[in-house]
Amino acid sequence: LQRNAYFWADDVYEATNMITDWNTPYKQVFHANIVLDGLEKLQRSENPLLYDRIRGTALFIRACAFYNLAQLFAQPFHPITAASKPGVPIPLTADVNTRPGRRTLQETYHQILKDLVAAEMLLPLNMALKSRPNRAASLALLARVYLTMQDYVSASKYANLSLAINSQLINYNTLDAKATYPFPATLPNGNDEVMYYSENILYAFFRSTLTKFADDLRNSYQPNDLRKTLFFVTTTGKFRGYTGITVAEMFLIKAESDCRLNKLDVANSALNVLLLNRYLKGTYIPTVITDQAELLTKILLERKKELLFRGLRWSDLRRLNQEPNTAITLKRIRDGIEIALLPNDNKYTFQIPISDLGANVEQNPR
Repeated sequence: LQRNAYFWADDVYEATNMITDWNTPYKQVFHANIVLDGLEKLQRSENPLLYDRIRGTALFIRACAFYNLAQLFAQPFHPITAASKPGVPIPLTADVNTRPGRRTLQETYHQILKDLVAAEMLLPLNMALKSRPNRAASLALLARVYLTMQDYVSASKYANLSLAINSQLINYNTLDAKATYPFPATLPNGNDEVMYYSENILYAFFRSTLTKFADDLRNSYQPNDLRKTLFFVTTTGKFRGYTGITVAEMFLIKAESDCRLNKLDVANSALNVLLLNRYLKGTYIPTVITDQAELLTKILLERKKELLFRGLRWSDLRRLNQEPNTAITLKRIRDGIEIALLPNDNKYTFQIPISDLGANVEQNPR
């Protein structure tokens, strides 16, 4: 199945229903709904702080799961067509006898935003573990979702609100590239830059010694860019950075959104704050790019270089492919034959498991 996905096969799953990228998020939704249903039977007045924290966490987890499902099993969001495109099933109760159909893409994202707005008002500023969401994380996820929706005004707004709580970046000059693990441990609460710790589903593909990063990506780092030696093991090329929702992502969302809104000074400033903490001390020359298209190209390249292993590149491609100036054709070589994935191809949307299809859940075109 991993080979099929890597080469964008017409039939990725080969009739299997063991589709982890579908099953795992819906397990998260189910567990969140159990908590939310249970809270409805309790009195908030008995312990309002604990009640709110638990409810906010469940809403955040559910929103995150719905968002991840929409990135794979619903078509890319476009503001003009979202109301007429199918989204994903949105179960809002733990009752397994309730089988909701596919909501529209607009309704899917509306529910994600609704959950996150409610979560932000309930969650505390700080949590003991980075694997538990806090207020800054909920604002940051709102910024991510709005960026995906191409609502750049809202994406900038929520990135700013998140950064107002936590704008702490790691200065990579303080790290030792020769160490086995150069970055501070995120768990339980050691990496100030990570607002919410999460991991991608780990497939054998990522652990294989044959898996390498593309040369064009590794070569895109400038000689004084410390990310190249810190992110990658020199001998194997394996990634050894950190994952989750980070402060760095918020600076990049702010930079891109403000650039698209033609606030070039603000966008330049946000990008410079990030990169001053990524280059060898004294070597980074702050950008003063006055051409909007040129600055956007620079910001998008930095997204690609900074946000490795966050599960964001696929969503970025789906979004950027909708604009001719940023559309990308992906290519693979198999048995000497080139295979291409064209912008806006149906293969950017994966097929729903056969067992979940029905009268109110139609299959995605492939």
